[in-house]
Order: sequence, then structure tokens, then C-alpha cells
Amino acid sequence: MMVFAGRHESWVFFRHVPTLQNLWTARGDSSRLYAQCRRSLSMKSISEDGPLQTMQDSYQHHAEHQYSAHLGIDHMLTKSIERWANRINMEDNMSLENDGTRRRRRKMADLGSADGSSSVKTFSGIVQSLKEQVDNPLQLEIIFEEHPSSNKETLVNTLHQHQDWFQKQDVAYSVLMKSFYEPLFAKNSMDFIMSHLCLHWLDTTDPMYAPPSSWKSLHKNASNEENNSNKSGDELNDFVFVNEKSAPPLLQEIWRTDLANRHLASFLSLRAQELRPGAELFIMMVAYPNEFVCPGKSESSPLTIAMQRCIDQGTLRPEVLTNTIVPYYQRKTQDIYDAVDLMHSTATEASDGDFLVVADVQEYEASLGGGAGSLDGTKKLFWAIHGSAVRTSGGATEEELRSIQASLKLVFEEIYDPNEELTGNFIGCVLRKRTRKPGGDKQSHDH
Repeated sequence: MMVFAGRHESWVFFRHVPTLQNLWTARGDSSRLYAQCRRSLSMKSISEDGPLQTMQDSYQHHAEHQYSAHLGIDHMLTKSIERWANRINMEDNMSLENDGTRRRRRKMADLGSADGSSSVKTFSGIVQSLKEQVDNPLQLEIIFEEHPSSNKETLVNTLHQHQDWFQKQDVAYSVLMKSFYEPLFAKNSMDFIMSHLCLHWLDTTDPMYAPPSSWKSLHKNASNEENNSNKSGDELNDFVFVNEKSAPPLLQEIWRTDLANRHLASFLSLRAQELRPGAELFIMMVAYPNEFVCPGKSESSPLTIAMQRCIDQGTLRPEVLTNTIVPYYQRKTQDIYDAVDLMHSTATEASDGDFLVVADVQEYEASLGGGAGSLDGTKKLFWAIHGSAVRTSGGATEEELRSIQASLKLVFEEIYDPNEELTGNFIGCVLRKRTRKPGGDKQSHDH
């Protein structure tokens, strides 16, 4: 959840994300929003995982541990909303001069809303910030998008709990259960779209590389036989994330170019058609490196190590590890620019001159989990995020899943220091809608 905190444009790169209290103190004009967001955080209690709890429910219970990743780019979101407020004022003034009508209901959306709790908290800050900067009364509509395989009832119930706030703020809302790798909204209809911690997950419905169970061995089908001549089937048991140090470099490059770049370019192309001219898309995703996938003390991720140990102990079938692949890719900043360039180069007449350009981008480091001294909660968050892939792509039984979880707890205690916080890289990016293709050379970024 983003805390809006005034104008502090000198914070460009966070090596160590400050605490909420430090942000509040450093940015003196944010106390009201800070207090509002802290009250919201306390509304939902965090309980221990019950025996019948689904992995989705588990993630919802532990998602608060990713809070610092949101804080790292709150200044980017603040500036994006300031620009939107300026566009609203300009549009309203022009409309009033032309035909006397002043207002229309502005539309914004969150893609990947999960249970909705973080989305509502973020939007409460956005709405308050807009109303403080917009000259005229403001009517808004919020669309909460979530994947159709998720629990719609949970999302709807969360929104219903905030019914009074929606009515008081004159905010209409709706729920859209659909994949964000598909068209979502009418052309030129959206004023602002955001997505947090979702876009590192790839499109498993990609018809060019179906089924996704084949993604772990794409390098074996590559034309460069020389690179594959010494590869054996055992190497597929060395990793479950393609960004692990133990994953084949050729496979990592295939994922980067043929999956991650293509999927992000497709997502951006869809949003370019749906945003109004000048409107902005705000995205934040997990980046590389990340201690969940690349721990400093190991070539392999804790999940890979835990599954390998279960195989040695006879509690896990080897083919489960061979088949398990987590379908996400941790990008670097240049990958964002490469995907934007790919979107422009593959634009067709159907895009009708709709393009996105990078307005702001930041790669930063933030805490994973609850910080130092919270290793157990961090482990539970890790399993809540990644455990479903062991079941779906690996085909693990419930007994095997329990065995992996028990092994994972020991691995976490071995490779991570409980007195030090786990960290990872994240990317925040703002893209702006343009109605003509940008000219000149490709966009690039110096690392």
C-alpha cells in the first residue's frame, strides 16, 4: 500500500527503505494520510495458517510483510497523481469554457487486486490527494481487477466493508474477474491504471509456448546444439525459478526475450489502447536480484534445496522437482525499456496509434518479509507466494507438500540470518499514453 507523503523529489533511489514512522517524520505534511493508512492496516488481523487454509488465503494473511516494497516508490505515485490532478483541472476548465459542462466521472483501476485490502488503502490516499488538488467537485469510478481463478467473494466482501467510504467520497466501484493479459476496458476510457507486485508473473496462456509445463526445458529445443550437447535431464532438478544462479543461462535468455519481454509488451499494448491520451500507468514488480530466489549463501533457492532434500529422504518423487517451475521472471530496468521498444516495433493498425513511453522508472531495494527477527513470517510469505506452483506444475501430493514445507523451514534457518532482514530488488515505473509513435533511437538505461 502506498503512503502519500507530499513532495520530496530528492528521494530518487532507496538502498534501505525507511520505516513508516521515519517517512512520516521526514515528510511533515503526510501525518494525516499516514494515520489513515495505519488505521486501515489494523482492520484485518493476521492469523496463523490453519490446516484447511488455501495458499491464496495464506498469501492474504501474510501480504502485509511486503509493505516496505510499496513504500520505496510512494514518491513516484505521488508525482503521477499530481500530474493527473493538473490534467483534470485543465480538462474541466476547457469543458466549462466550451459548453458549460464541467464534470465527468474519472475512471481508475487496480490490476491484480487480490483480496482488495491493499488496493482500498492505496486508493484512499489517491482520492484524498486528488481532492486536495482538484479545483472542482470530483466524481470517480474504481475498477478492481483480479484473475478469474481467484476468490471473487473475498474481494467483494472486502470492498463491501468500505461501502461507507465509497459513498462518502462519491466513488463508484466494480469488480472485474479477468486476466490482465487480455483486453479489459473500452478504448480511451481509463484515466489512471496501477498494478503492484503482479507483472513479474508471466502469461501462462501464451499459445506460442503452450503448455507452461514445457517452459522449464525450452533451452533443450533451442537450435544451438553446441550449448545443449552436454546437458542432461538432471539439470532440471537444479532449479525451480529461472532466475536462480543454478538455472541454465541459455534458458534464462530464452525466458527474457521470448516470454518476459513479449508478455510485458503485450500487456503494455493493451493498456495503451485503454488509457486516455496523456493518462498514466503505474506499475511495480519484483526485480532481480532477490534473496528469495538468489540467496547470498547458496547457488540455489531455498525451495529447490528443500525439494532436493525431500527427494534424498524419500518423501518426494524426483519428477515433482523435475517438473516444478514458478512462472515468473525477475526483470532488470533495461527489460522495461526493451519491452516498450518491442511494443512499438510490433504495433499494428489495430493499435491505432496508441503508445506508451517511460515517464519515470526506478530500481530500488526493499525488505522481504517483516524485516529482521521475523524469519518465520518471511518463510510463510515465501510459501504462500510460491507453494501453488509446486502443486500445479510439479503435481505434488498433499503429503509431499507438507514434507516440502517442513524441509523449507530448516533450509530457511540454515541459509538466512534471523537477525538480518532479507532484501530484494523491485522496479517501479510510470508510463504515459501518447497518440503517436515516439521517434528517434531506442530507449535505454545505463546500469
